[in-house]
Amino acid sequence: MSWEEDLVEASLDGIGFPMGKREVTYGRDGARITLPYVAGQAVEDTGRKARVFKFEVPCFPGIEGYEDLYPGTYRRLLALAEDDRQLAEVEYIDPVHGAMDVKVWTVSEVTDPDVRDGAMLSFELEEVTIDITGVIVRPRTSPERDGTEAARASDDSIANSSEINDTDVNVAIKKSGFPKTSGESWTSNATMESLWLNFQAATTFAALAVDQAQYEVDRARYRVSAVVNLPLMGQPQNWALAANLYQLLDAIGRFGDLRVARAIPVVGYQVGYPLSVYELAVLTYGDASRASEILRRNSIRTPYSIPVGTLLRLAVR
Repeated sequence: MSWEEDLVEASLDGIGFPMGKREVTYGRDGARITLPYVAGQAVEDTGRKARVFKFEVPCFPGIEGYEDLYPGTYRRLLALAEDDRQLAEVEYIDPVHGAMDVKVWTVSEVTDPDVRDGAMLSFELEEVTIDITGVIVRPRTSPERDGTEAARASDDSIANSSEINDTDVNVAIKKSGFPKTSGESWTSNATMESLWLNFQAATTFAALAVDQAQYEVDRARYRVSAVVNLPLMGQPQNWALAANLYQLLDAIGRFGDLRVARAIPVVGYQVGYPLSVYELAVLTYGDASRASEILRRNSIRTPYSIPVGTLLRLAVR
């Protein structure tokens, strides 16, 4: 490649400079998806990574095609790096990749006492590819309120989307490994709100045990994550929906942490003589109605006569 014939002049916010040693890092990004009781993982391509540029700018007199590299260009580049405008992005023209908006993260200057008229500057820039001015990020309040607002906003975005619909969402949830069960209540055109309300109801059960609480948290998190990872979610018109879903995931995590912390610990219990699950509930809790809780937590094929030696998991209270 001929530098003079094939490449354009490098510049930062309109300040042209000679390019020294240069390194560019870029590639693809993705999400790793794992499912409970399934070996290995699946991967979802979530789009191109932002390019990262690291390069040197030799600010020394005598470089052909450039005048006043030192102190003129040198001082202008340093002033740019220290400008408050760096809170936003500036335009960078790369010799190979062309023009783009970037954020200037790091600037280093190296001087040599043997070369007094000049300095070597090193820059690290990162490409800015997303305009988030139209995405509203809500401040945190209670997880209950945040979850409800994020779920409703997500459903509104899905209803108004011309690309992602309820069918796409339900298929993604089914593929998450935690599909809808027959006992769950789902409201038409309110999938995320229904999911959130079901999650709250499941984790506010009075006799909720730690393992059951964690299962409900994982189920809600995997379902919403499956929707976030829909291929079309990476399109600009769906970024607001993605932002609402991430808010919902955050609320699930915070609400779930509280429920797990307050849940009842679980212990192992080995059946010493044949008995029914109702007898076990009375023996353990003094309440036959808690037999259904024992059945939910354990795989019991013969509830009316549990075999001797069966190992069960029971809440301590």
